[in-house]
Amino acid sequence: MLKYVLPILGIAALAALPACGGGSTTSSLLPIAQTTPGAAQRGTASATFTIRIPNRTAVSSSDRSPLYVSPGTSSIKIETLGGATPIAPTIAPLSSGSPGCSSSGSALTCSVSVAAAPGVQQFRLSVYASVDATGTALGMATVSSTINAGQANIVPVTLGGVVSTLAFTQTRVPVAADGATHVLALNVTAMDAAGDVIVAPGDFYSSIALAKGSDDPNNALTLGGTSITTPAANGSSGFTVTYDSTKALASGTITATAGNASASVAITPLHYSISNGTLLAGSSSATLSLTVSEAGTAGPFTATSLPLSAVSISGNGTASAASAGGAATLTLSGGTTGGQATITIGDGSVSGSLTVNVTATSAGIAVPSQPIITEFSGLSAAPNDIVSGPDGDLWFTETLGNKIGRMTTSGVLVGEYPVTYPPYRITTGPDGSGKTAVWFTEVGPAHASKIGRLSVPSDPAVVPTRTEVDIATANAHAVGIESGPDGNIWFAEEDANKIGKLVPATGVITEYVVVGSSPRDIVTGPDGALWFTEFKYLVNPNIRKIGRITTAGAISEMSIDPKNVPTAMQPASIALGADGNLWFSEYDPNSGNGPVDIGKMTPSGAVTLYTSGLTQGSSPDGLKLLRDGNIWFVESNSVNTAAKIARITPNGTIAEFGLNLTQTAGPAGLTSGSDGNVWFTEFNTFAVGRVRF
Repeated sequence: MLKYVLPILGIAALAALPACGGGSTTSSLLPIAQTTPGAAQRGTASATFTIRIPNRTAVSSSDRSPLYVSPGTSSIKIETLGGATPIAPTIAPLSSGSPGCSSSGSALTCSVSVAAAPGVQQFRLSVYASVDATGTALGMATVSSTINAGQANIVPVTLGGVVSTLAFTQTRVPVAADGATHVLALNVTAMDAAGDVIVAPGDFYSSIALAKGSDDPNNALTLGGTSITTPAANGSSGFTVTYDSTKALASGTITATAGNASASVAITPLHYSISNGTLLAGSSSATLSLTVSEAGTAGPFTATSLPLSAVSISGNGTASAASAGGAATLTLSGGTTGGQATITIGDGSVSGSLTVNVTATSAGIAVPSQPIITEFSGLSAAPNDIVSGPDGDLWFTETLGNKIGRMTTSGVLVGEYPVTYPPYRITTGPDGSGKTAVWFTEVGPAHASKIGRLSVPSDPAVVPTRTEVDIATANAHAVGIESGPDGNIWFAEEDANKIGKLVPATGVITEYVVVGSSPRDIVTGPDGALWFTEFKYLVNPNIRKIGRITTAGAISEMSIDPKNVPTAMQPASIALGADGNLWFSEYDPNSGNGPVDIGKMTPSGAVTLYTSGLTQGSSPDGLKLLRDGNIWFVESNSVNTAAKIARITPNGTIAEFGLNLTQTAGPAGLTSGSDGNVWFTEFNTFAVGRVRF
């Protein structure tokens, strides 16, 4: 049963003129009835303190006044601190039979007087469960007050509960390791030496310190604060722990301490992964292994498929590990229908999900399935590039509105945040303080450019903090942007023929000249260098190159066509494939119906071009490697082609998807969402789209 702590009424200090009597410096158990102003020590006045102690079962508002002490209180010690003449501490029992105490139906009220000289005095009050003020204090406070002769003085006091025992609501807090950022609400309860819960108002006499254990070397956990100074009204004091599930964590310990009291709770991520491979509808020979584990428990773990008909799961979807923290394995096989299925994995408390594709078959041969495309409108400006943020939300540039937008994977627009210039490309990367931010390029008048950054608050209601850094080159025209392997932000300056590097911690920019290159898009390659496309349609359209720059600034270039056969096509977008090669798109920027291709370049410079399955004039752009291991891209509509979302497999097979997509949508960028789906922007229709198989 919840135990309420006791109210101290305002302390009434009554100062009188000194009376005759001998002085004493010994500790005394003061009989309340005999303590009057006339009985005060020579050269002192008398201060009377009134304290109200409710019964443990009392819950009325009058018994829960704003000033509290423990309901286990049986004695009080009042010390007068400082002063030229030492004054002995006053110790008084507090019970229904004690002098100066009287009981009502729900509380005990006692008055205790102490010797005090007129003037500014400092008192220390301590209450105890014992009748003689021995043992561990239940609550303490130190208060200063001016004692005026000849009048009553009200001295408000709030005792701070002295923590003797701590306990977390849970000893283990499970959370899904699903690639998202989770804010966990934890609660710790503090008890005094009498076993009573310490509640508000007032602060703890000594704060509760919060700390992480050494079992989180990757800093996956972030404490919302390092201490708790004030108890909650119900005694269960809350704080938050943020878990970044992109960082490795088996189990993380959070410890609360106050004096000799200590308690801990374990944050135990629910880990799950699925093997590589392909499921075929109606086939039990093609299987995938789903592995699940969680520190502190052996399960059972469950897995379910939605739709149920898409995937069959072994063991009726239930499996346990051999021991706590061990791995449980479930086998997945294709169900009766093809398409995309969501597999939800749980431990009975929390759950996570992943998606699997089940390839439909015809006469035993796999055939591609058309996805479901959903469009979410309501934006105030045209969205351009898009990225999945560290919070699991979608962040995108609104080029024509000078804004950065934020949307949940449920399609709910969280906010649109203004920036100085029209923003173009967007990515995520370190902010220099240990957090992950959203970074983007901005292009203003005469192509003057900035690199912008927005913080990612865990609370969607909090407006992100914006930081912008000017690029020194006047006509930079910064387009592509990438978080490099060196922890810096790299970007392409198309008009200035430069590659730029920004140090997040300082904002210092370094620019590297690549003569005649017109670099447009940029990505981290398999060798730790940055690779970029040279979109030179205004410089020399017959020379098609992919550029490379190391993090130390060494530059090299590789020809797409060593023979330099005349063509109007130019490389636009670039991505690193799951096969370790660089993939890029090419099209004629001056033609709405010209040739197009998707290219593959090995790190050594060997090039393969793919056109089969690609619509002529479709202007493929926005290449990204997504979770399924394929390269995805957008096909912007032109006079003769409709808008499509497309993908190319590592072996060069291209599939285009346009069913349910507005033909004039003008898709501009895409990303893989935290929900496992493909998300893309629609520049012409002010919308964000989702591709779900």
